[in-house]
Amino acid sequence: VTNYRSSFQSEIARSGVEATPPQAWVLGRLHDREPIAAAFLADALDVEPARLDPVLGEVERLGLVRVDDGTCRLSARGEAVYGRLVDAGRVELAALIQRRDRDGEAAPVIRRLAESLIADMPEQS
Repeated sequence: VTNYRSSFQSEIARSGVEATPPQAWVLGRLHDREPIAAAFLADALDVEPARLDPVLGEVERLGLVRVDDGTCRLSARGEAVYGRLVDAGRVELAALIQRRDRDGEAAPVIRRLAESLIADMPEQS
């Protein structure tokens, strides 16, 4: 968990985005499912609404998410922030692959690892 949190925080820092790991995670999960009601998002992510709702409120106050009639979607600013986070993750993974994968065999494993790292909502630090 510590390595995951550290890696996630490193990716956020590299992106230049001012967001907590839970906020960045919510942006990514919402991006993949929008537009969606908060209750359905919590259910789809298997996260208790009591845990998700405060983070959704934070990203809404930051102007990263819009909530209209109970439906959540990324704002234009949220889309831009999400793009910066994804770009930072790509750069980090590409560098890791170049350093560690001289024969090309690790690339699929690293991809699966990257996908699994963003599967669970990080704890607030």
